[in-house]
Amino acid sequence: MDFNQIMIWLDASGFLDVILPIFLIFALVFAVLSGFKMFNKATTVVIGFLMGLATVIPHVMGRYPPCWDIVVIINNALPRIALAIVGIILFMTVLGIIGLNIDFFGKFMSWIALLVFAFVAYTFATARGPGCTPMINVRAGPIIDLIIVFGVFGLLAWWIMKGGEKG
Repeated sequence: MDFNQIMIWLDASGFLDVILPIFLIFALVFAVLSGFKMFNKATTVVIGFLMGLATVIPHVMGRYPPCWDIVVIINNALPRIALAIVGIILFMTVLGIIGLNIDFFGKFMSWIALLVFAFVAYTFATARGPGCTPMINVRAGPIIDLIIVFGVFGLLAWWIMKGGEKG
């Protein structure tokens, strides 16, 4: 069995619709609850696993209304978020190569965090599927995500490279 057949088998067996979302939701809930230290580790594991199951079981049973299926939204949004993360890592690598310290962005971190939050919110809002977001007329796709990521990084690179006024 080659790699393509294994991926087709995993998709046909429901791995992408059941196991991956359960693990993702479990990991997020576990990380948040572990950060707050409200429960011991065993209780945090159980709560995370139950939250994952409570999210995925209605998807498997077909009980979510159209445009509100959380598993479909997660499966549509994750590739775009992963693309943005790869872009950010490449940008940070370029910053490291040219010798620019991350402290340089200290006063702009709140704006950068706001832009990242807006990008993630836009990605999840448009990941619901076609016809589900009437207020957003543009259907998001990988090309739009690439334009946004490279546009932001291009503007940052231009701003860094333009240099300051010599006084």
